[in-house]
Amino acid sequence: MRFVHPSLLIWGALAALPIILYLVRPRPRAVRVTTLPFFKSLDRAHQESSWLRRLKQWLSLLLTILVIAGAAAALARPIIAPSAEALQTIVVLVDRSASMQAQTTEGRSRLADGLNRVRAQLLGAAGDPGVIVMAYDRRPEILLSASHDQRAIGRAVDQIVARPIEGDVQRALELASVLAAVEKPAVIWHVTDQPVPDGSGKDPLVSLPAGVQLEAIRVGSAQTANAGITALELRRAPQSRSEIDAFVQVEAALDAPLDAELEVVLDGTLIELRKLTLRPNSPERMLLPLKAAADREAALAVSIKLPGDSLAVDNTAFARVPPAAALKVLWLTSRRDPFTETALGSLGAGYDVLIGSPKDWPPAQPVDVAIFDGWLPKTWPTNLPAIVIHPPSSLGPVRVAPLAKDAAVSTRIRATDPRHPILYGVANDRVIVSQTAVVDAESLEPLWLSSTLEPVLLAGQHRGQSLVVMNFEPGTSESFPLLPSFPLLLGNAINWSVAVSLDAHEGRNHRTGDLVELKHGDMVEWTDPVESKMQLPAERVEVSGPWYELNRTGSWNAASGTSGTASLLSASETRLSTVSADAAPSGEPSHAWHLPAGDFSVPLTWGLLVLLLLESWLFHRRAVY
Repeated sequence: MRFVHPSLLIWGALAALPIILYLVRPRPRAVRVTTLPFFKSLDRAHQESSWLRRLKQWLSLLLTILVIAGAAAALARPIIAPSAEALQTIVVLVDRSASMQAQTTEGRSRLADGLNRVRAQLLGAAGDPGVIVMAYDRRPEILLSASHDQRAIGRAVDQIVARPIEGDVQRALELASVLAAVEKPAVIWHVTDQPVPDGSGKDPLVSLPAGVQLEAIRVGSAQTANAGITALELRRAPQSRSEIDAFVQVEAALDAPLDAELEVVLDGTLIELRKLTLRPNSPERMLLPLKAAADREAALAVSIKLPGDSLAVDNTAFARVPPAAALKVLWLTSRRDPFTETALGSLGAGYDVLIGSPKDWPPAQPVDVAIFDGWLPKTWPTNLPAIVIHPPSSLGPVRVAPLAKDAAVSTRIRATDPRHPILYGVANDRVIVSQTAVVDAESLEPLWLSSTLEPVLLAGQHRGQSLVVMNFEPGTSESFPLLPSFPLLLGNAINWSVAVSLDAHEGRNHRTGDLVELKHGDMVEWTDPVESKMQLPAERVEVSGPWYELNRTGSWNAASGTSGTASLLSASETRLSTVSADAAPSGEPSHAWHLPAGDFSVPLTWGLLVLLLLESWLFHRRAVY
C-alpha cells in the first residue's frame, strides 16, 4: 500500500489529543449525601467492577485513535498497488465508438465511467511501468507512446472523446498486442461497453503473445433503452423517374415494447410522421415514398424518437435525394421492330428515347443507357450501361452462339428469381419467347430459363458495368410483344441498369468514418437539417490532406463542389449491451500484478463512519465513568 498525498498523514498527530485527555482526566469528586438507597437503585452499569470499567475505557480510547488515524489515512488517499517488479508495460485501450456516448443511469456517459476507472487503476500501478494510451473506433489511434510521465499520461487519457463512428475491436486489439509485446510482462486494459469473453481473459478475435494479458473493463448500465436507424437506402420506384423509395430499418435495445415516432424531413419540411411500436430484437423495416425534384437534389433526414433514449447520435440518418432528370435512352438497331418501338414509346415522361441506326454509333451527345437490338458495335462500350436484345454475335462480355433462323425455339420461360427488380410486375407464367441464341452466363445472373434450362434473360455487373441480355427476338415471339409485360420489362431493365450506375451520385450518402478524397486546404461545411443535438460544435473544417474522414453526422459541402452526407447506420452500436453497475474487470489473475488495485479512500471513509457508530453504541448509550 502507498499514499497519493502522504504529507496529509500529519493529521494523524491529532490522535495525541484523546491520549492526553485520557491521561490527565480529573479524579471523581467525593460528595457526602444523606442517604444511599437511591444510588443503589441506579443502573447496573454504574455498579460494574473497576477492571471492567478500565477495559471499556481502553477500548473506547483505542477506537477513538483508530477513527482519527483512519481519517488522516483517507485524506492521504491510500492506494493498494500490485508488485512493483512484475509489470513493465500497460496498454490503455479505450473504445471511443458511438455507443460510448450512451448515458448511464447516473447521468454520465459510458466513456466517462470507463476513464474514471482507468485513472483509479493507474494510481494503483506501483513501480514505474511504461504506459501506452490508445483509442479506437473504425481505426485505432496511438495517443501516447510508452511514457512514464504521469502528467502526459493524464493528458492523453483526458483528451479521449467518443465519436459517432462504429468500432472495430479486432484491428485495435491486434495493434495493442503488438505494442504490449515490446516490453513484457504487459497488460492491456480494454475499456469497452461491448460484451467481453468469459473469465479466461483471452479474446477470441486475437491471439495474445506470451507474457501479455488482457483485462476488459466493462462499462454501462444494468438497464438501457435506445432506438436508432441502422439502414437508409434510396431506391428508384419501378417505372417512375420522379418517385423514390427510401428503405429504412429501425432497431432498438429494449426490455419491453415501447412506442416511438419516426419523422421524415425533406429539405427542412416535415413530410411524414409515423407511429411505431418497437420490440426487443425485432427490427422494423419500411419503405417511405419520396418525390424527387426535377432540377435539384434534396436533403433527406429520417429521425426516430423514443422516450428515455440513451444514445442520440444514431437517432437520425441523412441522405441526398438525386434529382429526377429524364433518362436519355439510345435505341440502336439495323431493323426497327415496331413492337419494341411501341414499348419504348409507352414508357411515358421521364424517358427521352433516341432512335438510331449503326451509323449513329458512337452517339454525338452523352446518353444514360444504350440498347443494342439485333446489332453490336465493333468495340464493346465500357463507359455506360447496356441492354442487348437478340444478340447476333459475341462481343465483350456477351458470348453467344446464334441459332439458325429456322432453328429458333418458342419456349415458355421459367423465372429463377421473380422478385428481381427487372421482373417487377411481369407476368412470368404467361411469357412465351423465341430463343435465338445460346448465351454464356459466366458473369451474369440468369433470370429466365427456357424449357431446356438455357438462359433467355440475364442481368448483372461486368467490371462495374450494368448489363442486361435478352436472348430472344420480340417480333417473332408469341403474343409477348402485345402483353403489358413487354414494355414493363424494358422499363424495369432501363431503370435497373441506370440505378446501379447512379451509385456514383447516390453513393455520396456515406457512413461515418468513411474517407473521402478532397483537395488539400479545402473547406468543409457541415449542416444538420433537423438541428440534431449530436452535431459537433465546429461547422467549418479545413482539410489537411488529400483524404478527409467523415467524423460527424449530417450533410456536408466542400468548397471545391463535392458534397454528401454521413450517418452512423450501425446495428452493433445501436444495440447497446447491458452490464451490472459493479462489473469488475474480466480475466483470470495469473500474475502478482493482477491483485486488486485502486483508490481505497472512499471505502475507508465508509468504514470510519461504521466505526464511529459502533463506538457510540457500545460506550455512549450509558455513562462509562
